[in-house]
Amino acid sequence: MIVRAENEDGRRLHIRKATLRIWREAFAAELRARGIEANATSRAERSVSLKARGSAEYHLRERGDVSTAEARRFAQAAADLRRGETEAKPWEVAMAARRRDVLKELARNAADLRDEGDVELAEQVERFAHELPPLDTERRRMQRALVEQVNTRLQRQQIKISEPPDHQRDTQ
Repeated sequence: MIVRAENEDGRRLHIRKATLRIWREAFAAELRARGIEANATSRAERSVSLKARGSAEYHLRERGDVSTAEARRFAQAAADLRRGETEAKPWEVAMAARRRDVLKELARNAADLRDEGDVELAEQVERFAHELPPLDTERRRMQRALVEQVNTRLQRQQIKISEPPDHQRDTQ
């Protein structure tokens, strides 16, 4: 569902993330009260570490094109890699902190369920927490792809160097 956030004059409202989260939770609670299954979970709670692509970027990608924004992000990731900048960016640090919070909350929930006697559900929560995929960012994916590409090229060059060229065989 998409909601336009405008005031009476048609100007866009800038809603804080915390406020939006409260609204989403209230909306989901209202749906549940009316018999409609709904949850308001964050990407971190669903273990989704990458943002969805915008529609323009999605359609460009479908056509086989790359957006200028994505090209810029790729160039920045490559530049960081060339400079040897491997430390986490502020948003990556924040993602890791959110993941730790989610894992702590899941552990608390599992312990509460165990205390209430629901061992099976507690084990499911623990399994879910254990099977969460590792955190990832677009920047890290781009850097891994670059490293893989370089390694592939280096391996090909090694093969070419180690194989004797056909014209050097002694035919006399």
